[in-house]
Amino acid sequence: MRKARLRRGLKKFDVVLTSARYQDGGVRLEQARGFERRGDVWSDTMLYRREALLQRLQAGQRVVVGAERELPGDFDIGNPVRLEGSGWLVVNGGTGGRDDLAVPLF
Repeated sequence: MRKARLRRGLKKFDVVLTSARYQDGGVRLEQARGFERRGDVWSDTMLYRREALLQRLQAGQRVVVGAERELPGDFDIGNPVRLEGSGWLVVNGGTGGRDDLAVPLF
């Protein structure tokens, strides 16, 4: 059996978010589910609270949205998550004035 390789571009990111849960009104992110890069490997599924994601972004970590592929630790990478305006978490093409990661809900 041949050894499967992950794509090189995945080493550029610190966190990949794959799904999200919003508070009652759907305006503010409550939690996001994703994976954290640990050297050359990725963690198991982790839950990130909104405050933790804000701290990571303010610390300069690279957070992106994506979808899992068949090979564990391999992802289809989407847009980067950024802070907008008064602290909204959005991706390119996301709705302004609210948190919008454009990933499936869980």
